[in-house]
Amino acid sequence: MLDAGHTQMCSVTYDLSNSTSAAATWSAQGGGDLYDTFDLDLRNGQSLCHQLDPAAFGGYTDIRDLLEAVPWGLGYGELSALTADVQDVAAGLGEDWATEWEPNTMGAFLTLDRGTLHRGQRPRLRGELRRGDHRHAARQARRRAGRRLLRGDRPPEP
Repeated sequence: MLDAGHTQMCSVTYDLSNSTSAAATWSAQGGGDLYDTFDLDLRNGQSLCHQLDPAAFGGYTDIRDLLEAVPWGLGYGELSALTADVQDVAAGLGEDWATEWEPNTMGAFLTLDRGTLHRGQRPRLRGELRRGDHRHAARQARRRAGRRLLRGDRPPEP
């Protein structure tokens, strides 16, 4: 589980070996074919999370109960709507989409109602900056430098 700043707060682990082929037929965003779909069976999770505030989480106090109340599903198939994002990743790595990536890449889709698929954001590559990130990174560096100066720390050597 991540907080609003994407810092890990805790973790929950499930054994998904009891998941079954999906009862309903889904299609990927953009109309792509899905090769396989699964209804995820969340039960007996292992949690390292603190108790939830029931007022903020619809009466739930255990994150596992909240997660298990959602009818999760997962599908694998054609990239369809994800193609442009993955092509950008390949180009950013200096690799050839048509020969190195396209023949070996498929999409993964998530559903929270076992019918409507949601695509996630493409993963960020280590060290990659998204549009606007350079301004945030510069602001953070200035803040860290300011805190060091206020504490009397010596600036880092170049």
